[in-house]
Amino acid sequence: MEKINNIVDAIKILKRGQALSFYTNGKKNIIFYKNNIFKIFNDNSKISLNEDELKELYFNMSFYTMNDEDTNDIDIKKDAEYYSYSALKH
Repeated sequence: MEKINNIVDAIKILKRGQALSFYTNGKKNIIFYKNNIFKIFNDNSKISLNEDELKELYFNMSFYTMNDEDTNDIDIKKDAEYYSYSALKH
């Protein structure tokens, strides 16, 4: 797991298709990039942001690369489909 302290570098990594993690209030969050949107989720919430919003809200956040074992339980495509469906219900 590598620490990334720069939002610009984090965005580059996300746009290459790698998911990253970060921590807020002791909770692990997962972030990935799909269809020009950054998707962030944890056990209790989900959010979709464009690049400008991500930079504004998380400009001084530390991100972490995820090992294969960290991502084995994450099906990004399934999560994206679920969150898209969930958004339609509201």
